[in-house]
Amino acid sequence: MSIAEATARANTRWPELPSLAAPIAAMALAFLGAPPIAVRMGAIAALAFMMLRDLNAARFSPATIAALMILTFAQAGLFFCASGDASPWPALAASTVASSASSFAARRNPRNVILLGGSLAIVQMLHVAGGVIAAIMLPVCAGLPRSIREAQRTAGLYALLIFIPAMMAVLLAYLHHAIGFEPSGFLDASIAAPAPSHSNLIFMITAVALCAPAIWLAVSVKSLRRIPGFLVGATAGAMTIAAIAAASDIKTLLAAIASCSVAAIASWRRAAKHTQLALAAGALAAIVSWLLIAALPLFGD
Repeated sequence: MSIAEATARANTRWPELPSLAAPIAAMALAFLGAPPIAVRMGAIAALAFMMLRDLNAARFSPATIAALMILTFAQAGLFFCASGDASPWPALAASTVASSASSFAARRNPRNVILLGGSLAIVQMLHVAGGVIAAIMLPVCAGLPRSIREAQRTAGLYALLIFIPAMMAVLLAYLHHAIGFEPSGFLDASIAAPAPSHSNLIFMITAVALCAPAIWLAVSVKSLRRIPGFLVGATAGAMTIAAIAAASDIKTLLAAIASCSVAAIASWRRAAKHTQLALAAGALAAIVSWLLIAALPLFGD
């Protein structure tokens, strides 16, 4: 082994525990039989931790981070998750996948491959249609533009990316067949999640479009656009498809999109230099989300 290879191996950063420890700890509370209020607060705390981690990595000031967190949790979806009127698990799933996908797009190394693969495995436990999300995100992530040389060098890493969620899918299928165990159903039961109020399909798609200004800015504005933003947008699209497939309600979808929006802001090019735009996007999303909730009765919900 050459000196350069030894140095590169020594500098390889493997997964940091907090990256996936937050959602795992929240699920552990449920599986250990904690009271519903403790499980719900654990899930909300895990979600807040993921958001804080992304915004801090984007080098926003503490005051800006606090303001963005307040605006995000002021959005209707996350407000209902915290108050007990909606399940927080889809929002935690969205945040976990969006954050890992953004990091993977920024730097495709062993650490981020394992984190993304782990997040796609975890989302299958957090969301009833988690397999749909993983099935959408895997080809999107594996198809990122790269040179032939990079493709040859990272072929093993991409095999690992596919292996982790695939093994989780096999495990969950076995548990369902053997003992009828559904992790997402168990997690919802652990917080006594209310029965979803199914929403009009067009209304749900419209809600995503109107409540995700940070995501659309990351995708459409040249000064902000980066590949990580595209993967966050793909995560939001996958969450929308999963919500429709699982007949979820509009509140949980809005919460998931709010979580993705924080990851989108953190993925912006020179994000910390666009503080006012980030705050404006967060405020606009909060206002529109409540207007959409107020309009629900017009759609029979």
